[in-house]
Amino acid sequence: IQPHKGFERAIEAFRRVPDPRLRLKIVGSVRLAWDKIHAYARLLHELADADPRCEVVEGYLGDELFDTWIVAADYVLLPYHEIWTSAVAARAALYRRPMIAARIGGIVEQLTEGSASFANDAELVDILRAISARHGAQPFQPATTDA
Repeated sequence: IQPHKGFERAIEAFRRVPDPRLRLKIVGSVRLAWDKIHAYARLLHELADADPRCEVVEGYLGDELFDTWIVAADYVLLPYHEIWTSAVAARAALYRRPMIAARIGGIVEQLTEGSASFANDAELVDILRAISARHGAQPFQPATTDA
């Protein structure tokens, strides 16, 4: 979990696509004990807590558990702000998982069949809406509490 990976933009995009069946799991750990990175992790938790379809699963992942998450994903979302290449994309490609990735660095060259790329947040929302439409989604209805 690091700011350059852009997970906050993924949560924001999910908020704009009201499909109750969409789920976003942000999985990983804070590797660098820097205040800025811990603050970013807290921000992600706060943003995810505002949408029951989003969750931050924070913790170290060994190779086997990491691969389990990759294989379980319908899409691996790589919303990077900046990067040249991605080990996550390489693992997703190894398991032939489709990806949704920011069009940055060399990420597009790592995409598998069925993947999509985006140049900005609006395009990410469009991709999520297209996925939702392919599966005949019903609008998301947030839980309400009666006082």
